[in-house]
Amino acid sequence: GDSGAALPETLGGGPRRTRLVYSREKFDRKAELLGIVRKESDVATAEQCALLRQALATVEYNCRTPRRFGHTGDGGWTLCMDLPLPSPNCTVYSVGLAYDWSFDEAIAQLCHVNSFDPTLLDKQTRQLLSEQHGVRGLNLDYFPMGLSAGGKMIRNSGKWIPTMRLGDIMTQLGDTHLDVLKLDIEGSEWSLISSMEDDPNSPLDRVSQLHMELHFKNVGFFHASLCLDVLKRKGFDLFYVHHNPQCEMITLRNSNCRMRQCMELGFVKRRLVENRA
Repeated sequence: GDSGAALPETLGGGPRRTRLVYSREKFDRKAELLGIVRKESDVATAEQCALLRQALATVEYNCRTPRRFGHTGDGGWTLCMDLPLPSPNCTVYSVGLAYDWSFDEAIAQLCHVNSFDPTLLDKQTRQLLSEQHGVRGLNLDYFPMGLSAGGKMIRNSGKWIPTMRLGDIMTQLGDTHLDVLKLDIEGSEWSLISSMEDDPNSPLDRVSQLHMELHFKNVGFFHASLCLDVLKRKGFDLFYVHHNPQCEMITLRNSNCRMRQCMELGFVKRRLVENRA
C-alpha cells in the first residue's frame, strides 16, 4: 500500500528545508516493463527511420543567445537565454547528477535550483555538498530522490531507490512553473515523457525549457517517435543538438536505424519567446 515515508531534509543551502514524501510500494515489474518498453511487432521502414533522424537533427528555433552553464564538455548544458534568466521566482530542476555539480552550481547564480539524484547517498556525496562544492552557500537544494513515470520505488544497480512523479514533486515544493527542467536519467526519460501524452494537466505545460540526454539503448523506434511527438504537441521547439562521441553506435529496436546510443537535446517554447517580443 501507499505508506508514505519522509526523506531527510534537503542537504542544500537554499531557503526551503523541505521534505519530499514517496510511496514505499514496489512497482509491478511486468506492468512497469510493459509501460517502458512497449514492445511493437512492426519494424520501422527506411523512410520512417530517415524521418526520425531528421526530427532529432533539425533545429526548429534559432536561439540568438545560447549560453553554456557548467563544464564546456560533458556535465555542462547549453540554455537559450532568449528567455532571460533570472526571471521572477526563477526555478530550475536538475535531475540526474552523477557527481557533476558544475551545471547546478553555475545556474544557481541566477535561479533557485533543486537537484535530484537518489544514487548519491554515500558519505562522499555529503562531503562534496558541505565542503568541496560549497552548496550550502548557494541557492541550491539537493534531494536524494529520482524522477519516474510511476513515482514508485525502482531498482537501480541492485538497489531500490525512491522516485516521484514530476507533478507530485512540483506540488510538494510549491512550484507552479519551471524555467528549466534538465533530465539525465539514464533511459527513464522515455516512459516519463510518454506518460504525459494524454495528461490534460501535464507538468510539461508549465516548463519553459527542457534539456535532456536521450538514451536509445533500450527504447523501441515507435516509442522514441511518440515521445518526440509529445514534446512537439506540448509546444517545445528544438534549438540545441549534441551527439556525444563517447556513445557507441547501436541499432534502434524495431528498426534498422543506426544511431549513437545517447545524445543531448535542448528545447525551448518559441511562443514564450515571441510573447516577450
